[in-house]
Amino acid sequence: MKRQDWCFWANPVVGCRVRLAWLPAALGLLLAGCAGITGEDRDGGQLPACHIIYDAGSSATRLFVYQRTTSGWQGHRGPVTDALADPVRGIRGKTMQDAGAVVGDIVMALEDLRHDGPAGSTGEQEWPAFDWKKQCRIESAAVYATAGMRMAEQLRPQASSQLWHMLDQKLSAALQVDVTARTLTGYEEGLFAWLTKRQAEPDGNFGLAEMGGASMQVTFPCRDCEASRPVKVKGGTLPIYSQSLLGWGQDEAWKKYAHLPACQVGSGNFD
Repeated sequence: MKRQDWCFWANPVVGCRVRLAWLPAALGLLLAGCAGITGEDRDGGQLPACHIIYDAGSSATRLFVYQRTTSGWQGHRGPVTDALADPVRGIRGKTMQDAGAVVGDIVMALEDLRHDGPAGSTGEQEWPAFDWKKQCRIESAAVYATAGMRMAEQLRPQASSQLWHMLDQKLSAALQVDVTARTLTGYEEGLFAWLTKRQAEPDGNFGLAEMGGASMQVTFPCRDCEASRPVKVKGGTLPIYSQSLLGWGQDEAWKKYAHLPACQVGSGNFD
């Protein structure tokens, strides 16, 4: 399993997705600086490079494949599967006995992406087919987990390590490439959300409070903050401060108060 630190960089010409896909969008910005490596198809032509990114969030795991084009990187959205951390955290009906099935579904999402997805509850197709095996050459694969896995690693570090090892083995075997698999720090999670929003702003003079399922991040440029880190953005360098509040996401924050008498249904007591 490869574990590496990110050099934060953003390119002004790359488009972004809205929230729920901020992680692959921000990582897509980083890919904009990669060389356009290609492979040869069976007829001797050139296949564009592709990079696989899994956004392993606290509520679900989302697959994205980025394909090199003449104008940049085109993103292909794949199936949504169960949250990677659920078996470790023991939530949504999952235990470590379900770890193999959860990992298997995450890996199988790659094969499912090659075919059109089913119609969702609104009748809209869940994902359009992208046959990455025939249309590009896989240059890298990465799984990036966020706050849900940070909570899991605090709660059960050994079980978390076993889950990562299982995922790395199965995904590496399926793709025949080295897989980068790790949990993002709270700073990185906040920074990537800020980088995504930055693409739609006239300048970088803004702050962002972003709430996920298991954490909330507050991120803004700050030259006087000791905890700021230099980040290269649009050809310049900004000192960015980012603080993550673990357990204060929309799915977790309410649990801190649910036991209080004033929060009991029908109590009528808000003193």
